[in-house]
Amino acid sequence: MSAFVQTLLQGSAGLAATITISGSKPVTAGNDIYVLLAVQSQANGFTCTDNLGNTYVVVHDFEGPLITNSRQALLHARITAGGTLTSQTISWSNSSSQSSAGSVEVTDAVTPAQDATDSNGGSTSASLTIGSVSGVLLWTQAMWRAGSLGVYVPPTGYTTALIQDAGNIKAVLAYKIGASSGVLTATWDNNAEWTAVHTDAPETRVAVPQVIRYER
Repeated sequence: MSAFVQTLLQGSAGLAATITISGSKPVTAGNDIYVLLAVQSQANGFTCTDNLGNTYVVVHDFEGPLITNSRQALLHARITAGGTLTSQTISWSNSSSQSSAGSVEVTDAVTPAQDATDSNGGSTSASLTIGSVSGVLLWTQAMWRAGSLGVYVPPTGYTTALIQDAGNIKAVLAYKIGASSGVLTATWDNNAEWTAVHTDAPETRVAVPQVIRYER
């Protein structure tokens, strides 16, 4: 089967320490699900369950040094119980004023390693430098802005799978199937605080050093 990425469920919540995203999408045993959560708090202890009984683990949980209002977590499950996915519930340690979440199904993937992370206190672009990777590549962002981002453009060659906006906190996930290296940049119209993470999830991964860069 050729590699593909399917957008699954997404949604937002107000003051809470949990969010349930709902819909109806078929998923296939042996594929992978990734769930992106953006919360407006300094939360931790992220967990996820779904109606099919798949088991999720945290791939990354990132908050940059400048970000007090945005945190993102990415959770992963190898699909052992396929069928119709109708709900996913993500929980965390303490209430956030807003949260946004979304999920995708990915083929030809294994539990990934984190390649690069970054954050900024307010700008209209995000850039990460990564080593040479290939396969199913994920770009995720948690973004805080009271209002619209405007037009969001993912890094060159990447496709936006979801943008979920709770009003202030936004979750953005884009992907590429193929190879990537060097500087990746996403842009949008209106200043926002953000975290960005690039994760590779290929079947055969090129081992590269982890790159972590902070901007002040």
